[in-house]
Amino acid sequence: MPPSSPPTVWGALLKHYRERIGLSQEKLAQRINYSSAQIASVETGRRKPSEELARLCDRATGAEGTLTILFTMFLGHSGFMPGFEEWSKLEHEATMIRGWESRLVPGLLQTPSYMAEILRVDGPEAVDSRRTRQGILTKELPPVVRFVIDEYVLRHPVGDPSTMDGQLEYLEQVVADGLAHVQVVPTGALPGVGGAFALASVNGRTVAYEESTIRTRVLTDEWDLHQLEVVYDRLLGEADAPARSLERIQTVRNELWRS
Repeated sequence: MPPSSPPTVWGALLKHYRERIGLSQEKLAQRINYSSAQIASVETGRRKPSEELARLCDRATGAEGTLTILFTMFLGHSGFMPGFEEWSKLEHEATMIRGWESRLVPGLLQTPSYMAEILRVDGPEAVDSRRTRQGILTKELPPVVRFVIDEYVLRHPVGDPSTMDGQLEYLEQVVADGLAHVQVVPTGALPGVGGAFALASVNGRTVAYEESTIRTRVLTDEWDLHQLEVVYDRLLGEADAPARSLERIQTVRNELWRS
């Protein structure tokens, strides 16, 4: 993302006010009841802050309302993370979407409770935007949706057990209803392949969206697209067949309540 993007500027100002009074990210997180990882992602501009976070940081850092004012002026209009609005538009036009997720359930397949947990730092507008985006699954001519996910996604706890149970149940449902194809790669099958990406077929061409710990971007370069196609094919080769993948989801869900 460009260094001067509004989330990046806001994050840099938060860091300035935090360091001015000698607070570490961990200490600030404790004061406002957020995680240090959330503070770090906001300070780097990877995540857009919520209005609630802006108000809390104002009080905790002595910024005297500056952070809230800047949020209202430049960040209060979009629920998407930086770099994602362009992809969301392409996604809506796509006839096929293929993706890989190594850490979290793909956004198109998340339940509201699961979303609320992982988007807490972004606020309710981010949840609303993601729920609206999911409408492509049920429109008159929906795209073919195929996701490959790491088994870690199923076992990584987000929220309380009921949140995870609901999310796993929903994955079973969307597969059974034919809204999406989901295949699971057993943990450790492809070490070193992390992050997340998606490939979309739009008007006869392929575009991609890549997300990692340091960047999010839409890709159109042929070499980049070829590399992601190669990785996706490798993932499919290691993934369980659809029926076995569904069994794995059900097994993890059963284990959730026995643990």
